[in-house]
Amino acid sequence: MLIVQGEYDPLELARETEKVVVRGDMRKYYRLSWASKWYGGIVEAYCCGCCWSDFPRDHPEAIGNFYSPEEVYGSLINCAMKKV
Repeated sequence: MLIVQGEYDPLELARETEKVVVRGDMRKYYRLSWASKWYGGIVEAYCCGCCWSDFPRDHPEAIGNFYSPEEVYGSLINCAMKKV
């Protein structure tokens, strides 16, 4: 167990998380190409294991799919072009 009574080693947690969310150049995402109103309008992709998310951060093995950088880029561009 990495977290015991609220204490943990952040470097060890990062190493263990990386084993679950990275495969070569592919990264695990739980939401791809989400349009948002922030900053006047942006598109986002949410990766598993990130500090912004609750369940995908705490249980990255249970959610999401692996995508290559090219797939993420293409999906984000397509979403952004729909909003223009």
